[in-house]
Amino acid sequence: MVPRARAFPAGCVLPKALLLGPDGEVIEGDVLERFAALGAVAERIWPVLRVELGWAAPEDDFRGIERAEAWALALRALGINYRIGGHEASLLALLTTENISAVLSAIVDGPEIEARAKKKAASTPDGSASDDGSTDG
Repeated sequence: MVPRARAFPAGCVLPKALLLGPDGEVIEGDVLERFAALGAVAERIWPVLRVELGWAAPEDDFRGIERAEAWALALRALGINYRIGGHEASLLALLTTENISAVLSAIVDGPEIEARAKKKAASTPDGSASDDGSTDG
């Protein structure tokens, strides 16, 4: 299972610490350290996905995700739920040219985004779908 770091449209869904606040109330703290790396992976993927979907124009410093970086990002994400590294992934032929995009997409809730875009396109008279993809997280 590929862990999800962002949910559309909510934003970050990584586990956070629940802490006792100054007045005895329970407050939400930071993302748990174990999941912080996954948050960094999502933050790298999300702007690239927004550009690819046409929701945002590329910034001056925009750079896509090349194969080696995609490999590393996918392994970091899978490492949240599994004890796996590059050697194990190679021996199992775990990441392929066909599935690596799906793995990265799942981290930022790509399947939900695609489903909503298809539903929206089907519901508009001209069949077009547009969304700015903005989130609060």
